[in-house]
Amino acid sequence: ENDPSKIRVIQKTFQKFRDIAFPNITRDSLPTSLFWMLKKSDQFPSISFFFDRVSCEKIAKKLADDETIPYLQGDALREVNHTISLMMEYELEDCFKPYHWISLRKGIGLHHARMPPEYLLEIERLFRKRMLLMVIATGTLAQGIHMPCKTVAFICVSKWLNPMHYQQCSGRAGRRG
Repeated sequence: ENDPSKIRVIQKTFQKFRDIAFPNITRDSLPTSLFWMLKKSDQFPSISFFFDRVSCEKIAKKLADDETIPYLQGDALREVNHTISLMMEYELEDCFKPYHWISLRKGIGLHHARMPPEYLLEIERLFRKRMLLMVIATGTLAQGIHMPCKTVAFICVSKWLNPMHYQQCSGRAGRRG
């Protein structure tokens, strides 16, 4: 049940926990901090849920702009470049901004309902092949898509995060694949 008063209590509790557990992480530094925490603790591949596409886009842009996050190498970079060239062949380049390609070349995919279906299929394929480190997604990713990963991160509390949706999203972690 999505009772607004319960959701506010959960959000306040989440905020208090975040402030205590991660006192040096600000809203602005969260994307980069999350990336490096996952990398240092060998928790890739991961899916980070944000529950609204505007936040997903902002996070992808922040990670693309962050010069400390390295680009992919070798086969992974070749696969990603092939995906980008496919999107150009489909004449979908108008759907994307430069940071989409930069984040993808850094191993960070974006998955939400406003992205072209061809792109989403490629993100899912690259992730299953372990060519991407992280996917930033809305809850639409949790619905019936086979994308096994090592870690699922819930970055914010949302009114859409009910017990069933939580189970669907967190069920991506620990799957064989």
